[in-house]
Amino acid sequence: HPFAPESFDVVTCVAVLHHVGTERGLRRLAALVAPGGVLGVVGLGARSWADLPYDAAGFFATRRLAKRHGRWEHSAPCADPTDTHAQVRALAKRLLPGCEFKQRVLFRHTIVWRKPAS
Repeated sequence: HPFAPESFDVVTCVAVLHHVGTERGLRRLAALVAPGGVLGVVGLGARSWADLPYDAAGFFATRRLAKRHGRWEHSAPCADPTDTHAQVRALAKRLLPGCEFKQRVLFRHTIVWRKPAS
């Protein structure tokens, strides 16, 4: 949608960037954030050997949660991420200076960025 640049105080997305391209998506979302506003991202990364400890924790956590709560089958389109968590981290640090990137279990990462005030 052609939203005006810097038109939102808070912009968030969950599991979106790997569908539109990480760099393209981060640039577009950052452009929508007003000065002093916040961008929050929950994303997925492609697997790499460096992620093995997180993947192991995610493997067991996913099964425990499924046993406790059941599995949710959805009809949403799925796409596998092509960028690793390390690649997303490097890209986020370059495009969003001062952002906080954290790798999470359950095969996710989070990015929080506050756009500098004008």
